[in-house]
Amino acid sequence: MGGIQAKCIARWNGTKWNTVGTGNQNGVSSGGAFNPNVSALAVYQGELYVGGEFTQAGGVAANYIARWNGTKWNTLGAGNQNGVNSRVNALAVYNNELYVGGSFTQAGSIQANRIARWNGTKWNALGTGDQNGVSSDDATLTAVYALAVYQGELYVGGFFGQAGSVPASFIARWNGASWSALTTPTGNGVNSSVNALAVYGNSLFLGGALTLANAGENPIPSAYIAQWTFRN
Repeated sequence: MGGIQAKCIARWNGTKWNTVGTGNQNGVSSGGAFNPNVSALAVYQGELYVGGEFTQAGGVAANYIARWNGTKWNTLGAGNQNGVNSRVNALAVYNNELYVGGSFTQAGSIQANRIARWNGTKWNALGTGDQNGVSSDDATLTAVYALAVYQGELYVGGFFGQAGSVPASFIARWNGASWSALTTPTGNGVNSSVNALAVYGNSLFLGGALTLANAGENPIPSAYIAQWTFRN
């Protein structure tokens, strides 16, 4: 069966498949260090941003995230500290910036705990000091897996127990300046990892390993999916 060699990413024009880049260096790769993959895509400032687990994009050294302008690949930042220092799982555009979530602890030259934002020219953390981003008691498992914009805020799901300095059970929200949890008078977030987020109707839907929502005194049984509705 015929086809094209496409390294972890390809494009479809309505009638046929094409590579993203040309020759053996199309797409993304790891230089043989591990099996590469692409986990997230987003369009920002007229370019396609690609995140995942790779160290090269079109033959250019690119640490876990790169951008494609329709003709060639480019990095996010320059030199050895371009990109981030570990896997990217999720991308979303919020407040005219690109938000990047994953397993990393550094973005460019700054400390960024599993989530960072790119404004087109430089990296910034979500929060200040060591408590920027998200964290948990198990650093090896801590990660951001999903991002979604809902009711004017960025919702962040993953495996964590704290966002900034705020206790947040596996999901939190960022309003552009500070973190807050999804709390009710009797609970906070969910009881296990959030792997996917989507807005449908007037609600935010969460999918993952969770079996309880509103984790706390009065939890709500939720078989791997839950619904959060904003109320003033």
